Amino acid sequence: MPSVSQQSQWLDQLQPDSFFAPSDVPGPSPGAVRSFLHREDHRRDPQRRIMRVAPSLYWKPDDTYLIDGKLYPPSRRRIGWAYAGPRAAAVGWFGAHRAGWSTQLAVRFAFAVPGEPRCRCPIDGVTLVGRRNLRRRELNNIEATYLEATATFDRWADEFSEIVDDGYGRWQVGLDWARRVLGSSIAAGGQVPDPEAVIYAAATERPPRRQLFLERIEELAEMIAEVVAGRTRR
Repeated sequence: MPSVSQQSQWLDQLQPDSFFAPSDVPGPSPGAVRSFLHREDHRRDPQRRIMRVAPSLYWKPDDTYLIDGKLYPPSRRRIGWAYAGPRAAAVGWFGAHRAGWSTQLAVRFAFAVPGEPRCRCPIDGVTLVGRRNLRRRELNNIEATYLEATATFDRWADEFSEIVDDGYGRWQVGLDWARRVLGSSIAAGGQVPDPEAVIYAAATERPPRRQLFLERIEELAEMIAEVVAGRTRR
């Protein structure tokens, strides 16, 4: 069928280790695309070229995921990020670790998205929650994560209690940790946050202790600007 050939050609050209939605696949109709994806997903390993990893989310593997003839899925963390999308924030311990404010690694992954999530629990170990602040639609993942982590910073501040006793001192230590984590992330090719975008979105957030939150966001934005400027000059 010409439509299948068109879809197969598209799949052949897709970069390995990529996620995609059915709407990304060319075809004469949604039904034809669904049939094509169903057939490909149900091939036997190792002929299987794609894997359905979450509702309406597929993944094209590379050879590193094929072990002894069996195809293994990517991590739940990666599936969660792909499903939540480019405007999502990491939440809880997951977000605190990403910001540099916790050394604890998450075993379950929570994401916050602007508006209402299309599915709150797409796979086991991954949850999505909605946020009313639609300015988050202008943020990338790390910028949105900074909003979440800053609003809940005092939950993670105990990790700094051996260094300083007071809340302000812990925040300053937290900024230093975040500076190092951000610098390492950018050097490794990670997302670069825009301090102005963080301030813009924070202005319409409504967390508890909002004034303190906004003060911390201002200091966080200054730190981001310094790190980004330092990396740009190199």
